[in-house]
Amino acid sequence: MKLVWLVLLTLCSNLALAQNLSGITGQRDHSYNNGDALKGVQQEFPDVKLAISQNSAQINAQYDVAYCKTEGRKLTLDLFEPKGKRNNIIFIFVHGGGWRSGDKSQHHELAKELAARGYTVLTPEYRLSTEALYPAAVADVKTAIAWAHKRFGGDGQKLAVGGFSAGGQMAAFLGATPHLNFQNSSLCPSEGDFSIDAVVDVDGI
Repeated sequence: MKLVWLVLLTLCSNLALAQNLSGITGQRDHSYNNGDALKGVQQEFPDVKLAISQNSAQINAQYDVAYCKTEGRKLTLDLFEPKGKRNNIIFIFVHGGGWRSGDKSQHHELAKELAARGYTVLTPEYRLSTEALYPAAVADVKTAIAWAHKRFGGDGQKLAVGGFSAGGQMAAFLGATPHLNFQNSSLCPSEGDFSIDAVVDVDGI
Protein backbone atom coordinates (compact mmCIF):
# COMPACT_ATOMS: atom_id res chain seq x y z
CA MET A 1 0.00 0.00 0.00
CA LYS A 2 2.83 2.40 0.82
CA LEU A 3 4.31 1.75 -2.63
CA VAL A 4 0.99 2.65 -4.31
CA TRP A 5 0.76 5.91 -2.39
CA LEU A 6 4.38 6.72 -3.25
CA VAL A 7 3.73 6.16 -6.97
CA LEU A 8 0.56 8.30 -6.87
CA LEU A 9 2.36 11.06 -4.98
CA THR A 10 5.20 11.05 -7.51
CA LEU A 11 2.77 11.21 -10.46
CA CYS A 12 0.80 14.07 -8.90
CA SER A 13 4.01 15.98 -8.17
CA ASN A 14 5.20 15.59 -11.75
CA LEU A 15 1.86 16.78 -13.10
CA ALA A 16 1.89 19.80 -10.80
CA LEU A 17 5.37 20.77 -11.94
CA ALA A 18 4.66 20.29 -15.66
CA GLN A 19 4.21 23.50 -17.63
CA ASN A 20 1.24 24.02 -19.91
CA LEU A 21 2.34 24.04 -23.55
CA SER A 22 -0.98 25.19 -25.00
CA GLY A 23 0.11 28.83 -25.19
CA ILE A 24 3.18 28.13 -27.32
CA THR A 25 2.44 29.60 -30.75
CA GLY A 26 5.98 30.28 -31.91
CA GLN A 27 4.98 33.89 -32.60
CA ARG A 28 5.90 37.04 -30.72
CA ASP A 29 2.95 38.90 -29.24
CA HIS A 30 3.23 42.69 -29.68
CA SER A 31 -0.27 43.53 -28.45
CA TYR A 32 1.13 45.26 -25.35
CA ASN A 33 2.68 48.51 -26.55
CA ASN A 34 3.05 52.15 -25.58
CA GLY A 35 0.25 53.34 -27.87
CA ASP A 36 -2.37 51.02 -26.42
CA ALA A 37 -1.20 51.70 -22.87
CA LEU A 38 -1.55 55.43 -23.54
CA LYS A 39 -5.12 55.01 -24.77
CA GLY A 40 -6.02 53.22 -21.56
CA VAL A 41 -4.52 55.97 -19.37
CA GLN A 42 -6.14 58.74 -21.43
CA GLN A 43 -9.58 57.45 -20.53
CA GLU A 44 -8.98 58.85 -17.05
CA PHE A 45 -6.33 61.47 -17.85
CA PRO A 46 -7.05 62.72 -21.38
CA ASP A 47 -4.17 65.23 -21.45
CA VAL A 48 -1.45 62.61 -20.90
CA LYS A 49 1.06 62.24 -23.75
CA LEU A 50 3.97 59.90 -24.40
CA ALA A 51 7.32 61.31 -23.29
CA ILE A 52 9.72 61.97 -26.17
CA SER A 53 13.43 62.47 -25.53
CA GLN A 54 14.90 65.74 -26.76
CA ASN A 55 18.47 64.47 -26.51
CA SER A 56 18.85 62.31 -29.62
CA ALA A 57 21.65 64.55 -30.93
CA GLN A 58 23.72 63.83 -27.81
CA ILE A 59 23.75 60.05 -28.16
CA ASN A 60 24.67 57.21 -30.49
CA ALA A 61 22.01 54.57 -31.03
CA GLN A 62 22.36 51.13 -32.59
CA TYR A 63 19.33 48.96 -33.20
CA ASP A 64 18.97 45.19 -33.49
CA VAL A 65 22.48 44.33 -32.32
CA ALA A 66 22.67 40.54 -32.05
CA TYR A 67 23.68 39.28 -28.62
CA CYS A 68 22.70 35.68 -29.40
CA LYS A 69 22.51 34.02 -32.80
CA THR A 70 21.68 30.46 -33.80
CA GLU A 71 20.53 28.87 -37.04
CA GLY A 72 16.89 29.13 -36.07
CA ARG A 73 16.71 32.38 -34.07
CA LYS A 74 18.50 35.60 -33.33
CA LEU A 75 18.07 37.64 -30.16
CA THR A 76 18.89 41.33 -30.41
CA LEU A 77 19.19 44.40 -28.25
CA ASP A 78 19.13 48.14 -28.86
CA LEU A 79 22.14 50.08 -27.62
CA PHE A 80 22.28 53.71 -26.54
CA GLU A 81 25.58 55.42 -25.70
CA PRO A 82 26.56 59.01 -24.91
CA LYS A 83 28.56 60.90 -27.53
CA GLY A 84 30.33 62.82 -24.81
CA LYS A 85 31.60 61.90 -21.38
CA ARG A 86 30.28 58.62 -20.02
CA ASN A 87 30.11 57.26 -16.50
CA ASN A 88 31.08 53.71 -15.51
CA ILE A 89 27.56 52.26 -15.43
CA ILE A 90 26.08 49.83 -17.94
CA PHE A 91 22.31 49.69 -17.56
CA ILE A 92 20.21 46.86 -19.01
CA PHE A 93 16.51 47.72 -19.01
CA VAL A 94 14.00 44.89 -19.57
CA HIS A 95 10.55 45.55 -21.03
CA GLY A 96 7.28 44.41 -19.48
CA GLY A 97 4.18 42.78 -20.87
CA GLY A 98 3.22 39.94 -18.55
CA TRP A 99 6.04 37.72 -19.87
CA ARG A 100 3.98 37.04 -23.02
CA SER A 101 3.89 40.38 -24.84
CA GLY A 102 5.81 43.65 -25.21
CA ASP A 103 8.86 44.79 -27.11
CA LYS A 104 12.35 46.19 -26.46
CA SER A 105 11.36 49.48 -28.12
CA GLN A 106 8.99 50.38 -25.26
CA HIS A 107 11.71 52.12 -23.25
CA HIS A 108 13.74 53.81 -25.98
CA GLU A 109 12.92 57.32 -24.76
CA LEU A 110 14.06 56.47 -21.22
CA ALA A 111 17.22 54.90 -22.65
CA LYS A 112 17.99 58.02 -24.68
CA GLU A 113 17.59 60.27 -21.64
CA LEU A 114 19.90 58.08 -19.56
CA ALA A 115 22.47 57.86 -22.36
CA ALA A 116 22.50 61.66 -22.61
CA ARG A 117 23.47 61.66 -18.93
CA GLY A 118 26.43 59.36 -19.45
CA TYR A 119 24.97 55.87 -19.08
CA THR A 120 25.44 53.01 -21.53
CA VAL A 121 21.93 51.57 -21.90
CA LEU A 122 20.81 48.30 -23.47
CA THR A 123 17.21 47.24 -24.08
CA PRO A 124 17.22 43.50 -24.92
CA GLU A 125 14.52 41.35 -26.42
CA TYR A 126 13.90 37.95 -24.86
CA ARG A 127 11.75 34.97 -25.71
CA LEU A 128 8.18 35.53 -24.62
CA SER A 129 5.98 32.81 -23.16
CA THR A 130 4.37 32.32 -26.58
CA GLU A 131 7.80 31.19 -27.81
CA ALA A 132 9.35 29.33 -24.89
CA LEU A 133 8.51 28.52 -21.30
CA TYR A 134 10.22 29.62 -18.08
CA PRO A 135 13.14 29.95 -17.51
CA ALA A 136 13.89 30.78 -21.17
CA ALA A 137 13.40 34.54 -20.72
CA VAL A 138 15.65 34.57 -17.65
CA ALA A 139 18.34 32.63 -19.52
CA ASP A 140 18.14 35.06 -22.44
CA VAL A 141 18.63 38.15 -20.27
CA LYS A 142 21.48 36.40 -18.45
CA THR A 143 23.10 35.89 -21.86
CA ALA A 144 22.65 39.62 -22.53
CA ILE A 145 24.31 40.38 -19.19
CA ALA A 146 27.32 38.22 -20.10
CA TRP A 147 27.45 39.91 -23.53
CA ALA A 148 27.42 43.37 -21.94
CA HIS A 149 30.20 42.47 -19.49
CA LYS A 150 32.32 41.14 -22.35
CA ARG A 151 31.66 44.16 -24.60
CA PHE A 152 31.89 46.96 -22.04
CA GLY A 153 33.30 45.45 -18.86
CA GLY A 154 36.56 46.49 -17.31
CA ASP A 155 38.07 47.98 -14.23
CA GLY A 156 35.57 50.15 -12.42
CA GLN A 157 32.62 49.22 -14.62
CA LYS A 158 29.32 48.54 -12.87
CA LEU A 159 26.30 46.76 -14.35
CA ALA A 160 22.73 47.44 -13.31
CA VAL A 161 19.60 45.62 -14.46
CA GLY A 162 16.22 47.29 -14.37
CA GLY A 163 12.83 46.78 -15.86
CA PHE A 164 9.17 47.66 -15.86
CA SER A 165 6.38 45.34 -14.68
CA ALA A 166 7.37 41.82 -15.79
CA GLY A 167 10.77 43.28 -16.64
CA GLY A 168 11.05 44.68 -13.12
CA GLN A 169 10.23 41.30 -11.64
CA MET A 170 12.87 39.72 -13.87
CA ALA A 171 15.45 42.32 -12.85
CA ALA A 172 14.78 41.62 -9.16
CA PHE A 173 14.94 37.87 -9.77
CA LEU A 174 18.23 38.17 -11.67
CA GLY A 175 19.68 40.35 -8.95
CA ALA A 176 18.78 37.78 -6.30
CA THR A 177 20.05 34.74 -8.23
CA PRO A 178 23.39 35.58 -9.89
CA HIS A 179 24.71 32.19 -8.74
CA LEU A 180 22.01 30.16 -10.53
CA ASN A 181 22.82 28.86 -14.00
CA PHE A 182 19.93 28.92 -16.46
CA GLN A 183 22.09 28.46 -19.53
CA ASN A 184 20.67 25.04 -20.34
CA SER A 185 17.48 26.93 -21.28
CA SER A 186 19.27 29.55 -23.38
CA LEU A 187 19.50 29.66 -27.15
CA CYS A 188 23.14 30.64 -26.77
CA PRO A 189 24.61 29.13 -23.60
CA SER A 190 27.47 31.34 -22.55
CA GLU A 191 30.12 31.39 -19.91
CA GLY A 192 31.10 34.70 -18.49
CA ASP A 193 30.30 37.31 -15.93
CA PHE A 194 26.65 37.28 -14.83
CA SER A 195 27.19 39.61 -11.87
CA ILE A 196 24.84 42.51 -11.19
CA ASP A 197 25.74 45.51 -9.07
CA ALA A 198 22.29 47.11 -8.79
CA VAL A 199 18.62 46.41 -9.49
CA VAL A 200 15.94 48.94 -10.47
CA ASP A 201 12.51 47.30 -10.17
CA VAL A 202 9.80 49.58 -11.64
CA ASP A 203 6.33 48.26 -10.79
CA GLY A 204 7.43 44.63 -10.77
CA ILE A 205 6.07 41.92 -8.47
